Formats: sequence, structure tokens, C-alpha cells
Amino acid sequence: MHAWFAAFVDTRYSVVVPIIGVQGFQWAIDNDMWQARVDSIKPLFEG
Repeated sequence: MHAWFAAFVDTRYSVVVPIIGVQGFQWAIDNDMWQARVDSIKPLFEG
């Protein structure tokens, strides 16, 4: 996700290849552990 956002705001990027492991968001929701992921992109929506 950060790679996509960086490419969107910085025109110097010509290619973006985001690499992420498999993650089950259902576990995060079931165990109330989703906040860190949401907080990592929060600054993009503030301001």
C-alpha cells in the first residue's frame, strides 16, 4: 500500500512493485488487532 501511495504522490516513480505476505484480516478483526494497520495510513487522510 505504501508503494502505491508513494508512486501516486511522487512522479519520479515509473514502476511500483508492492510485495506483501499473505495476511488474513479476519483474524485481526476477530482479535481486535486491526488498529496498527489502519493507523499506518491515517496521515494520508488528515490535513
